[in-house]
Amino acid sequence: MGTPASVVSDPPGWAAPAARGRKRASANIFQGVGLPELRSLFQSGGAERPEERARLVWRYGGQRRMARALRRLRRRQPAQPGGGMARALRRFGHLR
Repeated sequence: MGTPASVVSDPPGWAAPAARGRKRASANIFQGVGLPELRSLFQSGGAERPEERARLVWRYGGQRRMARALRRLRRRQPAQPGGGMARALRRFGHLR
């Protein structure tokens, strides 16, 4: 037999798509976060006294400390009615 036609002939005019440009990464993802955004993040994260905490971090913290506070806030569970300990005790049937 011979060589298959697909090996011998050129591909039918297909060109690879151009590579898309990516947005440059920022060393500090919290750069440019304002006081209202910071306050909102602390409120939605369930922090105690979110307004005061946001104001203190904003005023005295600097970029590095603000980033650390926001990362810690991300790990924390939002506050739920009923409290954490009461819910845990109810779950195990110790609270009547």
